[in-house]
Amino acid sequence: MPLDNESYKVNITHSNTTNPERVTVNATGLYQISYSAIHLGGAGTGYTRLVVNGTTEMPGSYVIGAVSAASYSVSTSTTVVIPLSQNDFVTLQGATTATTYISNYAGPTATNASTAVMTVVRLN
Repeated sequence: MPLDNESYKVNITHSNTTNPERVTVNATGLYQISYSAIHLGGAGTGYTRLVVNGTTEMPGSYVIGAVSAASYSVSTSTTVVIPLSQNDFVTLQGATTATTYISNYAGPTATNASTAVMTVVRLN
């Protein structure tokens, strides 16, 4: 999910134009990463997860949310603490099974959230 706004960057790098879905850590350490995403598209299931370096799902980051009515959205969120090495990058991936907004669904890899927020804090 592309992240197109920034508040305060310490020990991380993010670009709104080049790989906007990535947050890269500038120092090795223990990081607390939190996210919240709102999936649109009606009845179905919303999935989100955090992935390190494009391949490794962060343990505890995979979240499923479901709604039964076509006029609603679903929100997913969690917080994980994970060791990262300098230049590792983190992406927030999301998808929904809603038939009105399925867009390229192949597991939790599509980018169909209307709103997503990710916070990255280095703990040590």
